[in-house]
Amino acid sequence: MKFIQLSYNLNKNTPSYGGRHKVSIEPFEQIKNGSTANSYMVNFYNHIGTHIDAPNHFFESGKKIIDYNINELFFKKPQIIDVSLLEKNEISLETIVGECDIEADIILFRTFFSKYRNSEKYINSYPVFSSEFAKYLKDKCKKLKAIGFDTISLTSPLNKEEGKKAHQLFLNGEAPALIIEDMNLEHYSSNIKKILVVPFNFEKIDSAPCSVYGII
Repeated sequence: MKFIQLSYNLNKNTPSYGGRHKVSIEPFEQIKNGSTANSYMVNFYNHIGTHIDAPNHFFESGKKIIDYNINELFFKKPQIIDVSLLEKNEISLETIVGECDIEADIILFRTFFSKYRNSEKYINSYPVFSSEFAKYLKDKCKKLKAIGFDTISLTSPLNKEEGKKAHQLFLNGEAPALIIEDMNLEHYSSNIKKILVVPFNFEKIDSAPCSVYGII
């Protein structure tokens, strides 16, 4: 069994929604300064880097990420679909290259927009996720438990209203689809048969940064 990391490591340069948040990593105790051991103080926004949105992100009575056990975040029927941004800067039925598998429990959308991850374009101009497409996925793919993509958020600054609608469509109802944002899909392999999502186990928060692994 082999694992492929599909999430980014957190660091001080990790881009965030609107560029408003930063990861802070500061030495606390250091051996070189006479302490017994090394330790650090880490501060971050819970929607920064690769992270997973749970229903409570948009619905007060919705489940928080801590309410999902690890078995519910183990996906056995993944699909990846490439997106062509040549004609439109959006993720929609018009721009996906291929058809959605109605048997998939997680569908990942690879736009290749990650090539701009170290620029302002990655923060300000990433594709719009069509709310109409979100409704299509929820209606057609009844086994869908999560989606993911390689852009910073489901809500693009280019059309925030569409992002809000798409979030609500995925996260609402008796069978919500979790949303994994800012994934690293550059090294995704067709040999991947399963996907494991491991969120940070903080209580009380709506959503959390996570590590995502493709399993061969």
